Amino acid sequence: MASMLASLQRGLPSRVFPSFPSLTRSFISRAAKRPLPAKRDPATTVQGTSPAPYPLETIQTPEDFLTAIGRQAEAKITASTWGDFWRMDGRTMKAAGVTVRDRR
Repeated sequence: MASMLASLQRGLPSRVFPSFPSLTRSFISRAAKRPLPAKRDPATTVQGTSPAPYPLETIQTPEDFLTAIGRQAEAKITASTWGDFWRMDGRTMKAAGVTVRDRR
């Protein structure tokens, strides 16, 4: 049906007015002719499956980490466990006096 309509639409103006170019628009959208991309299934895509790296021997605590990165962050932030350290958000760090540059 669609192909018949398209061929009729292309052929009709040229038959009626053979000296004029076809100025009509097609009823068939070019987007409809493009193939659809494959659907992404979260169950089959591999994302974030690599395990977290083990801590270095020199960095065992959050305090060791803050000392290693420098900028006097160990004096401003106190986190006793890694869980407490990773749960900190920007507001907590700002309240502790850590500057924007150091939070990044």
